[in-house]
Amino acid sequence: RYVDRFGKEKNLMAAYTFNVQVVEIKYSGTGSEREATLVLHDSVTGETWTEGPYDLVIYASQASEPHIPDIPGRKEFKGNVYHSIDFKKEQYDDIVQSGKKVIVVGGSKAGCDLALCFQRGGYDKFRWLYRTPYLFWKYEVMFHDRSLANMLRGFTTIVGMLMSLVSQRLSGWIYWASGIAVTHGTGTPHNDWSKFHFGILCPKQRRDLASITKECIVRGNPQAFTETGIRLSDGTTVDADVVLFATGCESGIDKIRLTKNKKTPYTLQPTTSMLDHFLVPDFPVLANATALWTTFRPVRAV
Repeated sequence: RYVDRFGKEKNLMAAYTFNVQVVEIKYSGTGSEREATLVLHDSVTGETWTEGPYDLVIYASQASEPHIPDIPGRKEFKGNVYHSIDFKKEQYDDIVQSGKKVIVVGGSKAGCDLALCFQRGGYDKFRWLYRTPYLFWKYEVMFHDRSLANMLRGFTTIVGMLMSLVSQRLSGWIYWASGIAVTHGTGTPHNDWSKFHFGILCPKQRRDLASITKECIVRGNPQAFTETGIRLSDGTTVDADVVLFATGCESGIDKIRLTKNKKTPYTLQPTTSMLDHFLVPDFPVLANATALWTTFRPVRAV
């Protein structure tokens, strides 16, 4: 909906192509005479075709490939399993109308969003399962006015980010002291900043998360699927008809088939250094817009 609204507002709908997957990028030529052609697949019609040539293909997806942990026994589970990236209104409506029991796995921002879907809809047949709640920044502190106090708070945040190069724990204490850090409403404050992925929660989100009842919260480590749910490492089981994973995504760039000079397969190495953090040096028709100065390699995820 956001993409549709943005495209219409900016008159970009003609430039969008939906439900189409890039299957292969073919690179041919040498020196300055080089070009790329794309092999595309329509996921709705099943049609496959080629487009091009192009001078440059920019891969701009950071989270196109859902990551679901390899938990034993999935084939035994008789319910449905979805990743948050694939969870749509149709599945939500089916759950609510059928009264299905749900497990939301993961304490990240996506986990918060899924939990809020059910909480705000007044649906209580869900359990939110996570090991440790993620850390977030407060929306109202990140996007503030230019008062002296908030300018000082912004300065301490920058100091904390620089300090993280030396000690994540120390930078975490700076974030907590400046008032920018927060866990979601059901989480116990902690200082493990490996559980921080630059997520932001606004005051209303935090209030709504805090209103989720304790009965809906399960702290534990998923060990295996059962026929009727998930068994945790402490031996307890959580029953479910649907399991929703909010467990991050991979970039998906390594899923695209790459070919040089029309026939030679090319493998994108995760350790490849990017030219200007953007271009793949030995496949120069491909650029990765998600490779930043903070992540020097082409294969990246969230």
